[in-house]
Amino acid sequence: MARKGQKYRQYMAEEKLQAVKMYLEEGISVREIAKRLGVPKHGTVKKWVELYEAEGEEGLRVNRKKGRSGRKKRPKGEEELEYLRAENALLRYLLEGKKKDDTKP
Repeated sequence: MARKGQKYRQYMAEEKLQAVKMYLEEGISVREIAKRLGVPKHGTVKKWVELYEAEGEEGLRVNRKKGRSGRKKRPKGEEELEYLRAENALLRYLLEGKKKDDTKP
């Protein structure tokens, strides 16, 4: 976890690829690779290897930002409008049901 004001280091795709090749081709452990390349956590190198195995070199080029979910956030106004429309539909439905009950003998 970063301390206040601390910046995370971003690694170029070439650096990541070098680390992956050291692991896959030379058989060097992820801990040793992290130590040699100055990567603070060996888990980072392991993650690069997993990305490479799943997606190839392109997986190392993608800039991944952490977020709560992959879905798009809607503007608040749009979200509120959808909620109000649903509420209106429910109220109309309930009102129609009440009118039908009033007309029964």
